[in-house]
Amino acid sequence: MNTSEADAVIRRALKARVVTLDGVEAPPNFSMRIEPEERGANRPRPLHQLFRSSNLIVRSRSPERVVRALMTRLAAFEADDTRLRAFSFVVVRDGEAIVLPSVVVNQIKVLQSRLNRAGYQVADGDHVTIDPGTAEVVIDEPSLPVDWAALDGLDEGVRPGSELPAAPVGRYRLRAWGFFRRPEQTTPTRADAVAGALTATNFVSYGAQRGMDEIAELLERVTWFPLWYERAEELPEILARLSP
Repeated sequence: MNTSEADAVIRRALKARVVTLDGVEAPPNFSMRIEPEERGANRPRPLHQLFRSSNLIVRSRSPERVVRALMTRLAAFEADDTRLRAFSFVVVRDGEAIVLPSVVVNQIKVLQSRLNRAGYQVADGDHVTIDPGTAEVVIDEPSLPVDWAALDGLDEGVRPGSELPAAPVGRYRLRAWGFFRRPEQTTPTRADAVAGALTATNFVSYGAQRGMDEIAELLERVTWFPLWYERAEELPEILARLSP
């Protein structure tokens, strides 16, 4: 598969939403780079990429994963505010999720293989749903009307190597919530943690007071931690320290 073939797949999958506007030019919000699969035992495995603007946000040996990530990201534009959402970088392992600042995705090129080796799967969407009542993170199926059959066969012949699949749809116990804080700053309090978590959510449109109360109560029950590192390679080690 190449990029033009992937474009045809996306148009089939999203046929209910594809609109052609002749003469209208606009910069792409999302763009993909799909590399052709070269046969042969000694051929390098191609790496496919999804960008938002010029920022790399998903990379995978699986073209289907990259296309599914695009569908998930597009669905975010239709998400409503009846549920509390966190616009965060999320990793899952053993049925538990760790919520991290969204800008961590900017280091995905360095982090992904290291996180996978540590057993963490990365959520490819730009947000997750937070269920304060059960202290769970919910990864939802994209809400767009997608013809998923159009994606059949995309991964034929793919050799993923050591890459783990994206974190699957489901509910995960919230293991911890991290927020950036420089080491020279004062020792953080739970109020600092609540403020850090709130800035990553849709709490204002969700209901400001309700959102603040639910996040404050949630962070009484789950681990929260200040996050700082000089090199992206340090993050898996930091997460390892959270293990019980």
